[in-house]
Amino acid sequence: MPSKRSAAGFFTNGEKAYEPFLKATGWKSEYRSVQKLLNHLARRIKSEGSRECYLSWLYRFCRKVGKDPDQMIAMDPLWIREAVQDFVDDSGATNPETGNLSRASLTAFLKANGFDGGDKNVIRIRGFFSPARKTIEMTDYVPTKEEIHRMAGTGRVNNLRDRAAILILFTSGLRQGTLRALRYKDVKQELEGGVVPLKIPVYPEMKQVVTDACKGNVPYYSFISQEAIDALKAHLLELEGQIGKLDENDVIFNGWKRNRYLRESRHKMGRSTMMLLVKNAAKRAGIERWADVHPHVLRKAFESALREDNAEGRKLDVKTQEFLLGHILPGSQENYYDRSKVDWLRKEYAKLNFSTSPTLSRGDILAAIRREMLATRYSEGELNQLGELSKLTTEQFVETLNRKTLGLGGNGHQKVVPVGEVRTMVEKGWEYVAQLPDGSVIMRMPGSSSRP
Repeated sequence: MPSKRSAAGFFTNGEKAYEPFLKATGWKSEYRSVQKLLNHLARRIKSEGSRECYLSWLYRFCRKVGKDPDQMIAMDPLWIREAVQDFVDDSGATNPETGNLSRASLTAFLKANGFDGGDKNVIRIRGFFSPARKTIEMTDYVPTKEEIHRMAGTGRVNNLRDRAAILILFTSGLRQGTLRALRYKDVKQELEGGVVPLKIPVYPEMKQVVTDACKGNVPYYSFISQEAIDALKAHLLELEGQIGKLDENDVIFNGWKRNRYLRESRHKMGRSTMMLLVKNAAKRAGIERWADVHPHVLRKAFESALREDNAEGRKLDVKTQEFLLGHILPGSQENYYDRSKVDWLRKEYAKLNFSTSPTLSRGDILAAIRREMLATRYSEGELNQLGELSKLTTEQFVETLNRKTLGLGGNGHQKVVPVGEVRTMVEKGWEYVAQLPDGSVIMRMPGSSSRP
């Protein structure tokens, strides 16, 4: 086993120093006293961050007193109290908050092992006075779509990585910890299959990479846009060019050193690196309040996109919005978004607009059609007699235009085609007539009209 440890208590091969000392792997330990602490934490929220914090402080204390956890907890209560108090005092000598954190961790260990006022008296450990912090007004700045796209076009030497990170955060709403925990296997299948939009899964096992990757252990999934997919592909090509073929368990957003990526998973991008990435991009994009831009505001920008009208002129269902944000849905509503609904939700997501230009909604199309009909042969009264245009089917709308606008009586040579085929048909001599509420276009061949 390697003997060198980092300042943070990690072995150089990525193993945490407390794991072999406390004989702990995940939520299991061979020490009975440590297992009781883990059971206590698991009964609460089973936070990976809390587990690491509590075990780290227990490890430091046991190393100081020269005893393993079971030996220490079997000592005389007076000895335990004095030893813990001395350790807490030393820990808080420079920073009172650090002392209070060590006190909370060791007190939880003692209570989990019976010193809770039941069979054994509570061992009281004195903490440090920590004055209330001054109230600081936090003013986040949520950049506009145009500003976010400017941010994605800037960056440091490894601009491809930064661009991919910014666009994925914006178009998926992922939390920064989730993005840092994202591994190649999470996107490989759909990325190689050319699926658009691309699904991004979020699941509790991500906490093995980053402890705050899956908030509340709530599994869900989101998607990323075509532009974000292109940025991700470019980043992965650059990454493979430096570290070789990607393994499925490689994290997508690594740390880097001397302009080169680091392959080892322990060199995943840190929280501070992610923060600097976003702030520097905001500064280079010319955002006046760049200092108030951080990763979480891109999640807020995603939330704003969810609240806007989509391409059909309507908003996503509120429950769908909450699911894509990773929020817990009440009752059994969570089951509605199971695997069988992925394709449906993908289609709903595809109607969202993350570009800098506004999406032409169904309402916009209908308003434009109404103006066009008024400009031809329809009067306001005749349009009112037609009723709500949005309720007409495509076939009914074509028939209406035939009778009045084109004067065809239904016998003219015309076609309803997708927007993408318009250019080809114009080159073949067809003429544009109108755009229908569903986005398709009516084309006619000149000379086919039977106007009286």
